[in-house]
Amino acid sequence: MELQRHRRRDQEARNGVLIALSRAMGLPIIATNGVRYARPQDKELYDLFTSIRSHTPLDAAKGILAVNRERHLKDAKKMHRLFTDLPEALSATLDLAGRLNFTLADLGYRFPDYPLPSGETTISYLRKITWEGRASVFVR
Repeated sequence: MELQRHRRRDQEARNGVLIALSRAMGLPIIATNGVRYARPQDKELYDLFTSIRSHTPLDAAKGILAVNRERHLKDAKKMHRLFTDLPEALSATLDLAGRLNFTLADLGYRFPDYPLPSGETTISYLRKITWEGRASVFVR
């Protein structure tokens, strides 16, 4: 049973139900964070993407945006502090992590074949056209 703690009362009420259910069914509890962005300061960018995805102007998107900055990558110490009352969740999470062999290489993504100008690599050309595109948006 997956638990997340983003310092929200409504979430803790759900977690209480999930804990009781997992214990009644004999299921392990896993502590996760539902990560949406790497660092707390990246929330603004995530909010912008959320607004775009929902076709809602950012200033009108308050109801669909997270209320705090808790959905970032957290180290073991921070997760331990969040789940200090559930050491079995931390142990089960470490156990599960030890059994996973996933790497980003497993995604299997490969850039499509694309004709490149002489002297350019896929990455260098992508960087160049991205930079030029940025200039056309911000420089009028």
